Amino acid sequence: MKDKKNLIKIILIIIGIIILVFLAIYIYNKYWNQPPCNCLPLNINNETTNQGAAAYTNITPADAKTMLDTDSSIALVDVRTADEYNQGHIPGCILMPLDQLPNSAESKLTNKDQKIIVYCRTGGRSSAAADVLVGLGYTNVCNMLGGISNWTYDIEK
Repeated sequence: MKDKKNLIKIILIIIGIIILVFLAIYIYNKYWNQPPCNCLPLNINNETTNQGAAAYTNITPADAKTMLDTDSSIALVDVRTADEYNQGHIPGCILMPLDQLPNSAESKLTNKDQKIIVYCRTGGRSSAAADVLVGLGYTNVCNMLGGISNWTYDIEK
């Protein structure tokens, strides 16, 4: 009789452990095993970025130079501060600091289908600016990777 009680206890313990394992698997899959976020990739290159309905394209400074040399209708936008701009900027650019961009873009960039290249010092602010412009409805936005730090061509002060 004592062995039967011990056997029942062991069976109940095993059933309890099995239930706990299934519960742990359920909780893990429900709360911790989420699909990865739709964040920007760490290895950004000349690919379309921002996986939503509208997007912008990352380009190199060499790509930007070629585009600017062959198409005078492109708007080149410097999203750095006025002090940074005054230290040196790419000829022909429009200064629109990132913090002012949401309020100034539509008055300075009236054609939302015009090709726009944005740049900053190293590429961080310009990717944020590209997101802002896409969010405002601009359809042909390019982000210059590496910013003016990687620009090996003429700069004016």
